[in-house]
Amino acid sequence: MLDYERITARDLKRIVNRGEATPAAIGLFVVYDFWEREHGRRSIVDNKLLRYIVGKWAYSASANELEFWLELGGQLRILELQAIEQANKAHISLLQAEKIIARAASAFYAGWSETLYDQALKYGLEITEPPGGIARAREAAQDIPSEEEIDDTAESIRTYVAQFLGYLPVMGAAGALLGIPLTHEIRESGVVLAPWAEKQEARLEEYGELVEHWPDMVKSLKRLTAVGSVRPSPATMSYVDKVIGAYLSPNWREWAGKEINLREQADRSRGVVDLIRHAELAAAEVENE
Repeated sequence: MLDYERITARDLKRIVNRGEATPAAIGLFVVYDFWEREHGRRSIVDNKLLRYIVGKWAYSASANELEFWLELGGQLRILELQAIEQANKAHISLLQAEKIIARAASAFYAGWSETLYDQALKYGLEITEPPGGIARAREAAQDIPSEEEIDDTAESIRTYVAQFLGYLPVMGAAGALLGIPLTHEIRESGVVLAPWAEKQEARLEEYGELVEHWPDMVKSLKRLTAVGSVRPSPATMSYVDKVIGAYLSPNWREWAGKEINLREQADRSRGVVDLIRHAELAAAEVENE
């Protein structure tokens, strides 16, 4: 098995030249190296080395091996960017939810202050005018979030969070199978869902009078914080599964579930077709144990 951490460009050139590793093993390493380069980490395979490998494999059964692996690497990168896009959209929706919650609290307290002020005038009591004046209080009280606005924002949160979560299990399984950290950057770019929801729910509880005197609004606002109940989108999971399956095999998730290591299978596989055959056999052996 190739030493992914210590191998150098000179080592890989020698390995290719002398046939010290199978084309499948070399191709799998090229995907790993591509991924590392895309994320600013250590990479040794430049265009010059790629051309060298292509030249060595030209007019052989391995002529198209490198193209296959590079295409797979590119598709994995596209999937990652799609996941990050969903995470960013979810983040924007959560920021909108924070603003709605803050507006609701502000509107409530402005209206509450106005009510107290009016009652004081009615009974001839002296009371300090609300901050910004009674006119400002009445203006703020009119800025109450509508049910439609809350519904739209809650739906956006659920949609984008579910789609984002849909990438994680499938990309994680693919990463384990290929020996590539496919979910690290997705998680880093994603939304920390549970802590955000807990923070917002605690914030609502801090608005004691709001909770006590405006229960319907609080109930509506809690739809914005219910991200903990969101589950990964089955449609997104199926989509990612099929994209990767088109390159490997429709059974690749089964391999991952049985902890098949493609690096180990690649060491005895001449090319992609042979690698898939060995992975299927290894999965069948695990099932029969």
